[in-house]
Amino acid sequence: MREKRKDQASKSTSSKKAMRKRDISHGLPYSEFPAATGTFTGLAISLLIGVFGVCNTYATEGSITISLRDSVNLNLLGGDTEGSFGKSTVATASVETTNFTGYTLTIEGGNDDGALTGMNNSANRIPSIASVDANVDEETFRTGSKYMNTWGFRPGSIYNGTTTLENNNYQVAPTHDNPLTMDVTRAANWGYPKEYTLALAAKVNSEIPNDSYTGTFTLAATGNHYNYHIGYTDNSNSIPDDQIGEGVTDGSVTLSSVTPTKDGFVFQGWCAQETTVNPATHETTCPSGATVYSVGQTVELNGESANNMLLYAIWSKGYNTFAEAFNAFHKSTYEDTGYYTMQDMTSEICDSIVIGSPSLDTADGINANTLIDTRNKKTYLVAKYADGHCWMRENLNLLMTAGSGIEAYNFETKSTFTYTPEQYGTTQTDTGTAWNEDASDGARSFQQNKDDCIGGTNISQSGGTGEACDALRPYERIGVLYNWAAATAQTGNQAKNAGASGEQVIPTSICPKGWRLPANSGDYSFSTLMGSYGLPTANQYHQGYSGQLQNPLNFNRPGYYAYGNGALKSRGTDVGFWSSMGYSTTYVHYLSFGPTYFFPQDTNGKGHGFPVRCVAV
Repeated sequence: MREKRKDQASKSTSSKKAMRKRDISHGLPYSEFPAATGTFTGLAISLLIGVFGVCNTYATEGSITISLRDSVNLNLLGGDTEGSFGKSTVATASVETTNFTGYTLTIEGGNDDGALTGMNNSANRIPSIASVDANVDEETFRTGSKYMNTWGFRPGSIYNGTTTLENNNYQVAPTHDNPLTMDVTRAANWGYPKEYTLALAAKVNSEIPNDSYTGTFTLAATGNHYNYHIGYTDNSNSIPDDQIGEGVTDGSVTLSSVTPTKDGFVFQGWCAQETTVNPATHETTCPSGATVYSVGQTVELNGESANNMLLYAIWSKGYNTFAEAFNAFHKSTYEDTGYYTMQDMTSEICDSIVIGSPSLDTADGINANTLIDTRNKKTYLVAKYADGHCWMRENLNLLMTAGSGIEAYNFETKSTFTYTPEQYGTTQTDTGTAWNEDASDGARSFQQNKDDCIGGTNISQSGGTGEACDALRPYERIGVLYNWAAATAQTGNQAKNAGASGEQVIPTSICPKGWRLPANSGDYSFSTLMGSYGLPTANQYHQGYSGQLQNPLNFNRPGYYAYGNGALKSRGTDVGFWSSMGYSTTYVHYLSFGPTYFFPQDTNGKGHGFPVRCVAV
């Protein structure tokens, strides 16, 4: 199904950085001061101030900012017996964060030897001065001969691995490979920034000419990491896997998208406390006041106790068939058919049905999970799938006749309106008619033989046409192939003709009242549905995916009608199913798969003829 298909540039969404990076070059001026003998220029220190984040798959909404004020000027004091000792004024850095885990503040040197570089303004080269080789107090620094031609820096605080301590000593210079940790905070300061001080000192031979030294350092505040562990339990048939995170800086985690199943019960959510069990019904109840989470919900963590949670499934009694559920909600069967109607489906009915595959091995099992479309009295096998939604298990089989009205459904306003196909609305039964790529020729549909089934078993890689449909395999029926204008009851084209460009969800479709075209991603989507059964949620080239063809999904492969030459292609091997989202004025998102690929978020021309599967709203 790759012909006349425009390659779309892949879209990748890079993970947000855990902190917003903000680099500021802040030069600190220096001044000249008289020395005991000779002169020495004050140290000029340039601090690169920035916030460095840790990139991971969990984005954060927290922020960290650093600002610096005051100058760092070296004051040389006279009266020293050997050389001139000078210490700077104090600079203050202010750090503010909303990151719930707090931050780690470090200072890092621009090289790996800790030396300050001499800047020569005369014919004589000024040698660099090395860092002190051990932390030293000011008095020892001033008077000790071993500290000649060395320098040190004095941060106001130092983290010792456990707590942050006040510091009065001059430290060994931080280097590129060995930064110094000045502080570790444990939580956001919520608008009250912490302040940190920095000072410098040097002892230099008084015979060195008037000149200066420079060094480059970086203050970095990085959000603290934490780990979390979320477990799931309560005797279900398919509980999600535990979620374990490491090195996370975000304050939230998205719970598993897997909805657990339990025979005879409906899942009602996850309880943050242990549930109680009704011994008579075996239903479970969440304690009063306990937090209840839904599948895929975002959970806010606090960096401490909420990092480790065990969630308990909440179960209520459910209905095993659609017939039981419709009867419980006092719906009536349609005329003398014995079937409940597609148009009577509600979200409350769907919620009450147990997730799982209806029995397909008996006529009673088929009938109890079959609904009828009152528009043309066609019946459809339906199922509640693991994504928590109710889906048609057969392709839509609604014929289009020019000039005849069809009730279409808008899932935003939950109302029906009558769509009347014009001259191109007739369902054709012969191949060879070319359709426009962008479906600008209106709603088109094709059905070769309305009772055809895919030959052989559904998971075979090839099949014929014209085979009689097995009464216990109604999901094999081919149905009608529609272009996107037909699938959206012409409203997709009207939106395009009104000037819409780019991606746009079209809420109207020829699905029955109470049903809709699937979305491209997120809730009600092919992508989420396939993911709930362990199939890819993103486009993949792969040999041998067949889960979508087997119970309980039972998607079939009727092939497609090629708009370019009106040929019916790939029957039994390839297929596409329309979604509700247009990709551009010509292209639309859809589900496609074949022997070597599985694309739940594919794009192709609106003029192709593809089948339609509807999902209950």
